[in-house]
Amino acid sequence: MIHTSTNSNVFSNICKIIERESKSTTYKFALLRGIIDIIQDNSPYISFSKERVHFPLGLLIEKWMLYYYPFLESAAYIPQINGAAKLAFGVQFQKIIFEYKNRGGYSVFYNDLKSQGIPKDLEADFVELCKQLKNTISQMPMKYIGRSVNEKYYSIFQYERGLKSESNVSIR
Repeated sequence: MIHTSTNSNVFSNICKIIERESKSTTYKFALLRGIIDIIQDNSPYISFSKERVHFPLGLLIEKWMLYYYPFLESAAYIPQINGAAKLAFGVQFQKIIFEYKNRGGYSVFYNDLKSQGIPKDLEADFVELCKQLKNTISQMPMKYIGRSVNEKYYSIFQYERGLKSESNVSIR
């Protein structure tokens, strides 16, 4: 239940972000959808401190893999930035998708990602894809989302570096 005026500002700000900010790429939508999905999943990795929500960036990377795989597997082209640019991680992701075509496609990828583990022969490409996704998420939508509200970079989302396996996202 929401009781404070501060929380009503949050909803107002979300509306401003959706209405006012550039929608030239799918990244902002994927970021927002990923955050919502992680919250709805009731992840045990979500923590709260000092009016911020924290969770591992790996959760968001996993969500993006599941969102973008079907689009990149499809023959239909999804343009970015008014049709001129490709996804920053598209080339690396295509390598994984190509390898999974002969292994059963998306459903096998999903199963490997969620429970079986990525096959050894794909680990290097998978790690490179994860790095590309980390850079894309942390340097693009996390940096720019919220500028319509307060004109600062990283005003809502922050990337907190830790150990390689402990990088976090925090949300104000």
